[in-house]
Amino acid sequence: MAKKVLGIDVGGTGIKGAVVNLETGKLTHSKIRILTPSPATPESVALAVKEIVERTGVKKGMVGAGFPAIIKNGVSMSAANIDKSWIGTNVSKVFSKQTKCKFVIANDADVAGVAEMKFGKGKGEKGTVIFLLWGQVLALLFLLMANWFQILNLDILNLAKELQNISSHIRLKK
Repeated sequence: MAKKVLGIDVGGTGIKGAVVNLETGKLTHSKIRILTPSPATPESVALAVKEIVERTGVKKGMVGAGFPAIIKNGVSMSAANIDKSWIGTNVSKVFSKQTKCKFVIANDADVAGVAEMKFGKGKGEKGTVIFLLWGQVLALLFLLMANWFQILNLDILNLAKELQNISSHIRLKK
């Protein structure tokens, strides 16, 4: 019989969960998605995770979760798209206490990369594989574009002011 485990993805807008066959990487049931609470504090997110655990019927055992932060030994060292109160919080303990399940927590992008290498396009590949998370890439591009537009707008405004100063001097000399 194939080993199955509940996998949970904590995101900034949604928290998703599904039971996964660890041999094939396939979902054994449809995915459950609920909105990430706002603010996404440890207490509110733990209650949302508990709801997913209960809706999947998992009573005990191991749960793997991807979390949007730098994770070190189950502890959140940062907070991306979630409340800053997560920093320094042991995510594993918070979720375990709320659900009575044992949690293994890792960075969400790391978890996605491992899954892609084991079950997805990276399976069987030798050497270096580049793994891009398009949502994060697009967010970075938007931030970079916003910075460039800000820089360009400031330069255009300064240029316009300089041209205005020059034109006012030219008018005065006539």
